[in-house]
Amino acid sequence: MTFYPLTDGFTLLVQRDSEAPAEARVLRDEVFVKEQAVSIEEEYDGLDNLCTHFVLMRQEKPLATARLRPYGAGYKLERMAVDANFRTHGLGRMLMEFILSQPELTGVEVMLHAQLQAAGFYVKLGFSPEGEHFEEADIWHVKMKRRG
Repeated sequence: MTFYPLTDGFTLLVQRDSEAPAEARVLRDEVFVKEQAVSIEEEYDGLDNLCTHFVLMRQEKPLATARLRPYGAGYKLERMAVDANFRTHGLGRMLMEFILSQPELTGVEVMLHAQLQAAGFYVKLGFSPEGEHFEEADIWHVKMKRRG
């Protein structure tokens, strides 16, 4: 587990190739399981140990999280969640900019399944929608890609 100090008292926790850290699980449980009614079985899909986990924190409180998983010749960004009280504060963007700046993403494709209401957020980060909308965990999504 590595901690990176960021601006304004924020810290980024990065944990590679292991189960999701407790700080990420807190947010995933709150956002996906409780708020969006995703089943525990779908949320914890057995792939966490293949991922790099990112958690944006301030004063040890997890505020945003995501995981990055090798996928084909590139990576898949998954489990992006921001604490409901901080969704308009730019924390998702701060987290995504850090993730997308990782050296292993240079020149490779990053794919994600964006919830439809979040697709505009990802477009601003350079992702492009691809294909038809689809349902995943009873939530409408669109596949999006970006080349680093």
